[in-house]
Amino acid sequence: MRQIGTIDDLEQATRFKKYLISEGISCTVNPSESGQAVWVHEEDQLDRARDELSRFKSEPDHVRYQAVRPQAARVSVAELQKLTPKNRRRTVDLRERWSSPTIDHCPVCFGLMGLMVVVALLTGLDPRQHPDFSERMFFSSDGSLNEIASGEVWRLVTPILLHFGILHFLFNLLMLRDLGLLIEYRMGSLKFVGMVLVLAATSNFAQFALYGGAFGGMSGVIYGLFGFLWIRSKLDPEDGFWIHPSSVTYILGWYVLCMLGIIPHVANGAHTGGLVVGAAMGAFKPMWTSLTGRKH
Repeated sequence: MRQIGTIDDLEQATRFKKYLISEGISCTVNPSESGQAVWVHEEDQLDRARDELSRFKSEPDHVRYQAVRPQAARVSVAELQKLTPKNRRRTVDLRERWSSPTIDHCPVCFGLMGLMVVVALLTGLDPRQHPDFSERMFFSSDGSLNEIASGEVWRLVTPILLHFGILHFLFNLLMLRDLGLLIEYRMGSLKFVGMVLVLAATSNFAQFALYGGAFGGMSGVIYGLFGFLWIRSKLDPEDGFWIHPSSVTYILGWYVLCMLGIIPHVANGAHTGGLVVGAAMGAFKPMWTSLTGRKH
């Protein structure tokens, strides 16, 4: 089930829904932040439905949309009857799945949260007091890249599991839950784990290059996931990714407070590196589609 766009007026949205159904395109209309969102059930009907929406917006009062209501009612029932058990399993409301994700749907995100908890218990949320364990997880223990260059490549990623204090830990755990589960469910676990690894390595390197020192935390990845969601939802709202405007204000506000030093002792380099790389990831697909002219 994919959102193909929005229509401001409820009456027009209802009329368009009935027209799509009369054309054999199974769909749903629901309110959203930007109007009435049109959701199409079947992936193979997306391109046709998008074309119909574009045509409808250019002439919403055309006679073709006025004379479909009796037919639409009949087709609506027929469409429901045609949804075999196999098709019903394939037709999924993404909003419902995001609201109640399970470990089967999002194993990577749940696994990361589990690793965060395990490492927090092993370090007591103060990695510096447990050097035998944490020294091999820091990006660098001697202020150089020698360890990574000699083969300890896990150091590019493992700092994301180290946290300093309960507030630091809880903030990152909850943000990973909110952002990570949504992205993994929509994108798939394989792509999501690749995204996390890239964001971890680039944000950790940015922190090391700008500030050095022993650092840790998932926040570089968190800002990367946020950047991806924010930019993708702006450039391609029909792709199904969405983040509430209040969340954008909150996360960017936190970023600014940290950069100004009002909230001290945070990895600003990791925040910035993650945000930039995540935003670039979010922009890539819409920009590629725009440049090549290929619909996704």
